[in-house]
Amino acid sequence: MEKSLEKVLSVLLSKGMIISATYVVAAFILVVLLNHLSKKYREKIDPADIRLNAFVRSVFNTIKGIVVVICLFAVLQANDINITSMITGVGVVSAIAGLALQDFFKDIIMGIHIVNDHSVVVGEVVEINGVEGIVLSFSLMTTVLQDLNTGNTVVMCNRNITQVAKVNGIYDIDLQLAYSEDPDRVKEVFSEAAKEIAKNKGITRAEYLGIQRYEASGVIYRIRYYCSPKIHWPMLRASMAIIQRYIIASGLEIPYPQMDVHHRNM
Repeated sequence: MEKSLEKVLSVLLSKGMIISATYVVAAFILVVLLNHLSKKYREKIDPADIRLNAFVRSVFNTIKGIVVVICLFAVLQANDINITSMITGVGVVSAIAGLALQDFFKDIIMGIHIVNDHSVVVGEVVEINGVEGIVLSFSLMTTVLQDLNTGNTVVMCNRNITQVAKVNGIYDIDLQLAYSEDPDRVKEVFSEAAKEIAKNKGITRAEYLGIQRYEASGVIYRIRYYCSPKIHWPMLRASMAIIQRYIIASGLEIPYPQMDVHHRNM
């Protein structure tokens, strides 16, 4: 029993163990200090700024991970364990993991870009890759939207985000009419329709803009209305119904695709 106790004490009081304990204590103190700094720094940040909070947490967690790894290697080296081959093995494993986790890293990198650009804010309405919705949550890996048209919750991996547009609440309705329609008559009808659209609760203003472009089968006219992006789709449907009533009442012609065929006698 005494020999076993002496053996344990000799191991605990050995130079390697004392150095190892020193490294562990130093790493522990450093991790505690990093946690304190992280907490203090995040107290100065607006809690509503989810992006910056997530970025700060990720940075401090990465630093703490590096501290733990360095401490582990130092402890092994202090106990005369050859870490050269271990580091080589870690390098091979890291290469394999890098290939396996490349999508993960792409998400993180794109998430950092979004944080730096301030292009996504929780609660705002944005259009991402053609989906217009309210940002429900954001992290360095995913962005979650509630589609304003369907109500569906859409989860997007950040690596797949190619375009982000902040919706400003300005919407256009393009309508195609026949070339035979008098532009002045169209202006009169659509101006009245715009006034009727502006009376909708939720629409702040509506106006007839005029001829937008010419197509093969007709002329494109544009009406613009302004409303909160969150009620865009209901207001669009209500506006289209008003425009349809005015088109029917005025007798304006909506063209169908037409083609002129020329016959040549040979």
